[in-house]
Amino acid sequence: MGFIEKLNRAVSKNDSLLCVGLDVDRDKIPKDLREKPDGIIKFNERVITNTCDFVCCYKLNLAFYEA
Repeated sequence: MGFIEKLNRAVSKNDSLLCVGLDVDRDKIPKDLREKPDGIIKFNERVITNTCDFVCCYKLNLAFYEA
């Protein structure tokens, strides 16, 4: 299954065109995650878990992860 087909299924399933950007600023994530090496990953997992029924896709901004 290609990207467009997966996207169309998610749009239909969640009745949504909303895309969530996962552009995380380490200084703004909860303190319990801020100092952990995998804190950004754990934060993104929380965001995805709490929004997956309401959105059709997620967007990563690689510049936030390359530094």
